[in-house]
Amino acid sequence: MEGGLGNEVNYGPPTGTVTEFSTGITARSFPIGIVGAPDGNVWFTEQSTGNIGRITPTGAVTEFVTGIGPGRVADEPGGICVGPDGMLWFTDIGDHAIWTIVP
Repeated sequence: MEGGLGNEVNYGPPTGTVTEFSTGITARSFPIGIVGAPDGNVWFTEQSTGNIGRITPTGAVTEFVTGIGPGRVADEPGGICVGPDGMLWFTDIGDHAIWTIVP
């Protein structure tokens, strides 16, 4: 899996067809971090909006406002991972902080 350069997340198995997920992702949001979570969804960070996004197994996309990003100088979410507690942990590159979100 990889983040798109504009407003897409792409999935491609080692062999086979690549699937693009862009419907429901804010234009020019620059998805950057991505992780599969125990809740069965794929979660990603949006560098230019400050949002966290979720893609369900059926391909539905939802974006969640984090309160970081646009309007706050140099703040932007970066990497994201799942912690041993099942929560999503993500970095705030500009603010040198780590945030959590419950999936």
